[in-house]
Amino acid sequence: MLVIFDCDGVLIDSERILNEVYRECLQEVGLELSLAEVIHAFKGRSSQDCLVIVEQMLGRAVSEQQLSHKYEELGAQRFQEEIGPIPGIKEVLEELPFRRCVASSSSHDHIRLGLERSGLLPYFTEGIYSASDVSRGKPAPDLFLHAASEMGVAPEECVVVEDSPAGVEGAVAAGMQALGFVDLTPASELQAAGAQTFHRMRELPGLIAQLSR
Repeated sequence: MLVIFDCDGVLIDSERILNEVYRECLQEVGLELSLAEVIHAFKGRSSQDCLVIVEQMLGRAVSEQQLSHKYEELGAQRFQEEIGPIPGIKEVLEELPFRRCVASSSSHDHIRLGLERSGLLPYFTEGIYSASDVSRGKPAPDLFLHAASEMGVAPEECVVVEDSPAGVEGAVAAGMQALGFVDLTPASELQAAGAQTFHRMRELPGLIAQLSR
C-alpha cells in the first residue's frame, strides 16, 4: 500500500498562515473576503485554479505576478518565522510501515521548504509531487494518479490523507481511498466529498491499517 499525504494542513501546520497570507494578497487586488470565505473557496486548489476563481469573483483579469508570486513571497517569509509540523505527525510517520509520498497543490519549492523547516523531509525520500507536475490540479485526479504512477503503485492500492474537499474529490476521482483530517474544514464538507474523517493524528495509523486489510 502507498500512503499519499497532502502537505499543508496535513504534514505542516501552515493552513492558517497560508490562508491569512492569501487573504492579504486578495485585498491588494480588490477582493475583500473573510478568512473563512478564503478557506472555503481556495483551500487545496492549485495557484492557477485559484487565479481563475479570483477573476470570476472580480469579473476582470488579474495579473498572476501580482497575486500568485506575491503569495509565494509572503508565504515563504512567514514560513521562516512560524512553520512547524502538525502535532503528532512525526510519531505517525515513525510508526507507519507503508511506503509514502507527498502530493500537494503547492510548488516544489514551497513543499520542500515546509518539510525541511518542519523536520519532515527525511520521511519523504521516495517522492514529492506538485500540481505543477500535471496539467490539472485538485480536484482533478491528475496529481494523485501521477504520484501513484511514479511510485509504481495501482490507484486502488493507495490511501490519500487530505484536509480539503478539493483534495478528497481528487483522490476519490482517482479511485483511491481518502482519509480527511478535520482542522479548518468542517468534517461534514470532507465527508460530503467522500472522505472518512478523523480529528487527531494519533488515529491515522489505525485507520490506514484497517484500510490495508
